[in-house]
Amino acid sequence: MLIQQAHEVEEAINNGDIESIRNDLDFRVLTSIIESNRFDLVEIIYNHFKDTEPMEQLIFNAVVESAGVDITPTAIQCLNFLKSLDKEISYEFDDEDALYHMCQIPGRVELFKLMLDMKADIPWGYVLQVSCNFICRDTIEFLIANIQVSNEELNLAFGYLVNASVTSCYHENSDQTEIISWFINKLNVDVNLTTDSDYGWVYLDCFINAPNAAKHFYVERFNSGIINSEDFWAKFIEAYLEDQKFKQAFAQAFEDLRNSSIDLTELATLFDRLGHDALAKELLN
Repeated sequence: MLIQQAHEVEEAINNGDIESIRNDLDFRVLTSIIESNRFDLVEIIYNHFKDTEPMEQLIFNAVVESAGVDITPTAIQCLNFLKSLDKEISYEFDDEDALYHMCQIPGRVELFKLMLDMKADIPWGYVLQVSCNFICRDTIEFLIANIQVSNEELNLAFGYLVNASVTSCYHENSDQTEIISWFINKLNVDVNLTTDSDYGWVYLDCFINAPNAAKHFYVERFNSGIINSEDFWAKFIEAYLEDQKFKQAFAQAFEDLRNSSIDLTELATLFDRLGHDALAKELLN
């Protein structure tokens, strides 16, 4: 009989047939047990198979898989249990899909702390990128404070932060705005970063996606020439003139641009070339 669910495991144990689990003993069975919040079953299985199966890594894998659905007390118990073992085990996990889901679940930071304590080999740069995409502030702050992040990983994460899938230009996300400022002013991220987006620059992505945060780019190291993208403004102006709600969303961004020390002469000329000299006077003067 194929054993996959926690109740089937419990039935086999109660029938004195725990060995029947061996052929089906993978992290999926353990994941079901953890999701069912049955640490007692985890202990029984571990003690029976620990000398013949890689139980520690299987339990670790199951914790991460289950955390993509819910972070149960058993998930925390399992990692604390693994930590308590007097074994030098190098835990590793590289299933990005499972980590992607885990990053969105409340309580994730407690698990990440335990994994870091265990010196688990996790693609932390990827976890940071996903956390930025979903504006998971607690996770972002924890990772920046506790892991070594390369400049490349930081720049990638910044791109995900600016283009976060959970925000829009119509409703400012204060966490997103503050973290963008933090990345620029405290972490010295590259404000002239190119991206694979439609507009090619992280600044332009920020202006269109998080307009009230664009002001944080206006630092000394910013290449103001990035602003003068004809393709960007041609598309922007079309939307701006056609949608009153869109227009209102960018009022503060243009005020911030006017109040910056950037010379907007070339941008005004670009507006004029596109046939919108009156709009240039309205927005840029």
